[in-house]
Amino acid sequence: MSERADFREGRRVRVADLNRESADRTADLDTHVRLAHPGPGMSGAGIVAPDGTTSAVLVPDDPGRSVRLSTPGAVDAVVLTPAGHRMAGPLTSTAPVQVTGVLRLTQAGPPAERATPWTIRPVEIRDDDNRLIARELRVELEAPPGASLSANRVAVRFGDASVLEVDAGGDVTVAGDLHVAGTASEGPIPADPTDPRFAAAITDTVAERILAVADGSGTGGLGLTAEASELSDAAATRINAHVHPDRQINHWGAAIDARRGVQQQRLFVHLGRMTPPDNTAFLSEYAVVWEPPLAPEEQAAVTVAVVAFDFRGELMAQQVTVAVVGPPPPEEEPPPEEEPL
Repeated sequence: MSERADFREGRRVRVADLNRESADRTADLDTHVRLAHPGPGMSGAGIVAPDGTTSAVLVPDDPGRSVRLSTPGAVDAVVLTPAGHRMAGPLTSTAPVQVTGVLRLTQAGPPAERATPWTIRPVEIRDDDNRLIARELRVELEAPPGASLSANRVAVRFGDASVLEVDAGGDVTVAGDLHVAGTASEGPIPADPTDPRFAAAITDTVAERILAVADGSGTGGLGLTAEASELSDAAATRINAHVHPDRQINHWGAAIDARRGVQQQRLFVHLGRMTPPDNTAFLSEYAVVWEPPLAPEEQAAVTVAVVAFDFRGELMAQQVTVAVVGPPPPEEEPPPEEEPL
């Protein structure tokens, strides 16, 4: 290099020029650092300082600005900022790495794909290590903010009739019968109060907890009695239950556990405050439905569990099991009498 060029002008700096400058001893270490100033386009495999070491010192003009080391393709591999530093790829080193600040390890996912609504295209799904996971034919819809999700959908039609629709909200509508050749599994239940599955999940959880507490922490004191109503039949067992606690109750809940062979039902019955002034409760003919109906003389069991708290916050729990037996077998009609000859 015969002239002193200011590499901050943005010209590409060749490593060979810097190394040749050092080899000719025409630049001391301070000059070498100045020549290695990070201008746009600087590239190379190694920069040899006059003392024989391979190094590069990058100093931005403004201390508040960041320094970026990019790979071909405009991917920032290393970003150095006054507030902290970031690396896009793995850190590989054969020598010990010393960290004087805070080291945060994060799993960087693949770059987000640009949205291209109203297209049908093949897409390759890859993991963080760029390994191919799956290939899919993607149909992408548009869901503008504030727009109805059901107004943007994929539809399969025969003439004017739509037989299959998938809207932008994920709802699938099938006009005819759905025949499943494999296995159909239900997905996660969203926390939506209007979804009956969510309400059922809540009541099932409450019933399970009431039954578990009454079974494991039976304290008595509730005066719980239960019996099967005379109106019970093979299709349903109607339970009458009474609660007569020995102290004033604040909150209480009730649930039923019905068992029939290996089948089991957990049913939520009640949750709330005890009604004053008599401090009693009556569960009138709560029906346990058997599907299919009980066979003649088939045995089953219905357990009524009640959990309560008094006004001091003390727990009271009790359960009562009612044995259930299917209807008696039908009486055989006597054979018809033979007429005398």
